[in-house]
Amino acid sequence: MHFETILPFLRPIEHLILDPDISEIMVNSGSQIFIERDGQLMQVAGITISEQALCAAVKNIARRLGDDISEAKPILDSRLPDGSRVAAVLPPCSIDGITLTIRKFNPGISEWLT
Repeated sequence: MHFETILPFLRPIEHLILDPDISEIMVNSGSQIFIERDGQLMQVAGITISEQALCAAVKNIARRLGDDISEAKPILDSRLPDGSRVAAVLPPCSIDGITLTIRKFNPGISEWLT
């Protein structure tokens, strides 16, 4: 997978991003991190990302992907080179702080559909 585009900005959750068994990572305000594994959602304890670091990460990821996220444009919906989806929402659209979701593309699904 092509996560090198976003990994430099998300070191605290790098191991989650690189774990092939995790299909989605959801970061809510940096203090609540959830993963989806085998169709089951679970909260990950012991990991936090400061709001300032999360904001910098989201803005840098948007720039790397050729997009923008700011107060004027508080929603990012973009794709990584492998097809994985990156979505982020800034306040005031996200009431409790910045949210970030990484939905990993599963090439096996497209092979199964054909």
